[in-house]
Amino acid sequence: MIKSGAIERISRELILSGKFYEFIGKKGVYTRKRGLDRETNNQRLLKNIRDNAKKGSKFGELREVLHSLSRDQVQKLLGEMKKQSMITVDSTTRVARWHDRFNVKIERSDTLILGIRCRMLATAL
Repeated sequence: MIKSGAIERISRELILSGKFYEFIGKKGVYTRKRGLDRETNNQRLLKNIRDNAKKGSKFGELREVLHSLSRDQVQKLLGEMKKQSMITVDSTTRVARWHDRFNVKIERSDTLILGIRCRMLATAL
């Protein structure tokens, strides 16, 4: 049935195909069962981080954005985004806040950090 396209394999699970759900007019059910793709998940996380630019986003808030993913999956997505220099984190503890790398709000007392970030931005561009 997989070869005929009636069923799709998602990791270890089998679900009905997108064509079937489209035929019965329930494409949204297919999307929910299949899950969102990695890029969509990254965009949802980034949107939440940007919406909370002033204070930063807590990990718990980011988990709520992608409630269908496990803690480890969200951590992996954040780690990849951090490695790509899309986002930064200000701590490694429970009080850590995630920030958009290019939209960090800087206080007057952070003049040293401001200089470092400006140099980082200049080299990135």
